[in-house]
This record gives sequence, structure tokens and C-alpha cells, in this order.
Amino acid sequence: MSENEKMKLFNLTDVPTPELERRHIINATLAVGQHLVPPGDSIEVDKTPDLVKAVASYVEVGAMAMDSLPAAYTAAKDRVTRSAPARTPDMEQPKEDRKKRS
Repeated sequence: MSENEKMKLFNLTDVPTPELERRHIINATLAVGQHLVPPGDSIEVDKTPDLVKAVASYVEVGAMAMDSLPAAYTAAKDRVTRSAPARTPDMEQPKEDRKKRS
């Protein structure tokens, strides 16, 4: 590894898989060195042998990816995004008719 070489780490725990469910790490924030990576987020860090070794277990179980997103994750993420209800602003409630009717 060359000096100042970077790696990008992706937290994949926002998309449930059987392995992540079995390990109870769905939507988990993962620690990478002194950084915390929220579910579905990524971080760019210096690539060191110690850090690569530290994230290896996350990568092995599918909780994290290095440098690129796996195709299965992006396909699953796309399905989750498409099936989510559209977020629209709350409709304004009609104002009550305040005039007294005679």
C-alpha cells in the first residue's frame, strides 16, 4: 500500500440480508478506526494494513464494502427505494367554517 492511498468504505446494513439479520446488525452504525459510519453511508479513509484488517470481518459478513458497492446491494437498495411510499408534504387541513349559521 502506497503512502496516502485512500479507500472508500460503505456501510451496507441499511439493506437487510439473512446474514445481517442473523447477526442482528440491521441499520447498525459501524466503527471504522475512530470514525462511525451510519447505515447506508460511506467514508473515505487512509488505507492502512491495520484498518484493512479491522474492517475485514465487516466485509466478510456483508455489513461493509470496500471501494465499490456490490451489485446485489445496489439492486436491493433500488427495490427498497422503489417500494417506499412517496414522501409528500402533509395536506393542509381545511379550516373550519367559523361563521355561525343562523
